[in-house]
Amino acid sequence: MQQTPPPSSVFSAHIALFFVALFYGINYFIAKGIFQYIPPLGMVAVRSASAILFFGIIHLVFIREKIRSSRDFFMLFLCGIFGAALNQIFFFLGLSRTSEVNASIFMITSPLFVFIIAIILKAEKMTWLKLGGLIISFVGAAMLSLGGREISINDETVLGDFFIVLNAAVYAFYLVLVRPLMVKYHVFTIIMWVFIFGGIMNILIGFSDLWYLDWNTVPDQTYLSALYVVLFATIGTYILNAIALRKVSSSSVGVYIYLQPVIVGLISWFWFDRFLSPVKTLYMLMVVAGVVIVSYRKNSN
Repeated sequence: MQQTPPPSSVFSAHIALFFVALFYGINYFIAKGIFQYIPPLGMVAVRSASAILFFGIIHLVFIREKIRSSRDFFMLFLCGIFGAALNQIFFFLGLSRTSEVNASIFMITSPLFVFIIAIILKAEKMTWLKLGGLIISFVGAAMLSLGGREISINDETVLGDFFIVLNAAVYAFYLVLVRPLMVKYHVFTIIMWVFIFGGIMNILIGFSDLWYLDWNTVPDQTYLSALYVVLFATIGTYILNAIALRKVSSSSVGVYIYLQPVIVGLISWFWFDRFLSPVKTLYMLMVVAGVVIVSYRKNSN
């Protein structure tokens, strides 16, 4: 039976997850103009190549840990396909075929998928407390994402909507499948192999976009934004998520996705002086309350 992590260790995991949500929330503003100059699949290739290089060098110099079974290699292969390849490919395919509102709503189904998959695979126990917390956070995040706008599903968006849901589902599979490996191996070992198996696919798909890109037309600000995406929204978030997965359940990691619209709303209010209504504040409090409920534990996941 796996030993329950001490409270201080669990607290540090939640701090890590908060910074994951913060990095992704800031990413909405930092990376906003990148795709005007660098094609989306080309940027996915840059992220993957940078991650492979970074984690590969760190592992080769400092870790040098070997995978101890063929089954673990197979699970790493699945994690790479789900967590570093298909999720990004489905996201960009979906975003190009549906509206921003539809995408923002369907993306936040990921924690629900995490919960369902974890229960089916018997990786976690179902509790009404967790389910209630997920629903509260989902409603709060959905209302924040809508922001008074309406979701519209029609013949032009249905394929894109389907891809966004697939993106949420495959990332949920990744969070559930990778957790046992995170407990068994060093964090950098797992992330390196995840990006090797999944990132190579991304590089092959996005290579042509980079090959024919006129780099002289890319402004310096775009390079700086791309650097943030690579260092913080890719390398940083994968490391922090991996650290957290060693200490808390997959559903606890997944539910922090709901904090992203809260952080976006707070940044918009604090930095850009956009109005933060009492209703939006209520939705933010719902998200935070749901995250706390899902993360609550008594000696079990």
